Amino acid sequence: MGYLEPPPLPAPVVVRKDVGGLVHLYQERTAQYRRENREVRLHECRSACTLALSLPNVCVYPGSVLKFHAAYDDRTKIIDANVSADLFGSYPPAVRERLGGLTRQYRNLTGSELIRLGVRDSTETPEIMLARARRTTPSSEPQAPVIVASAEPGPPPRAVKTVPVPLPVPVPLPPVRPGQDLSDPPAAALASVPLPLPRPAGLGPILMAAARPASTLPAALAGPHRTMAGASEIVPPWFVSWRQPGSVGPVASLAGTAR
Repeated sequence: MGYLEPPPLPAPVVVRKDVGGLVHLYQERTAQYRRENREVRLHECRSACTLALSLPNVCVYPGSVLKFHAAYDDRTKIIDANVSADLFGSYPPAVRERLGGLTRQYRNLTGSELIRLGVRDSTETPEIMLARARRTTPSSEPQAPVIVASAEPGPPPRAVKTVPVPLPVPVPLPPVRPGQDLSDPPAAALASVPLPLPRPAGLGPILMAAARPASTLPAALAGPHRTMAGASEIVPPWFVSWRQPGSVGPVASLAGTAR
């Protein structure tokens, strides 16, 4: 696999043998690998392919071979000083110091030499490689702001008033004696039964009148509820509606519902 033919992401670019070519094509591909934070593993790499050493996530094997030489015009075979300077300046400082410069002739460095010069070793574990890549990657892009929790005290929580609700106290029942008649509840059990709410004053006669059969009601109350001709009763005779004489309010039923 060559340097210019990357596999789909996120697979690393493994360069088996690349003999180089036009420098601008390798510069474009190197910029792409840098944006993608792509890992590039070099086996044999020559000429413009050595631009891979400028990547933060590049690595070599101990048996790898990288071959360096100056860039030249493919038509005239004359060295291009500007392109050669760009190529040489892309290498790590330790590699530049070891090479001293680029000439028309190849200068080879093995993977073991490059590892001693600080290039990452491909045989290391991925965790170590990733840690080194993060440590050596230049921070060229703006970093997201870091949010730090403030130690200043905030407003005190709002006090919530709670009202205690008394719970009913159970009344202990006396123990059951052998042979005791349990048909009637004991007096203590009856005393613990809550009594109904007191009836409003003046409501007793009205309820008693409403509970009578319709035939026993006064004519003033039973008159409006006489059965029509041909009708039949569908409720018990004591379940009637009533209205006090002269009242203009709602008519009440025995169930206490206004209608």
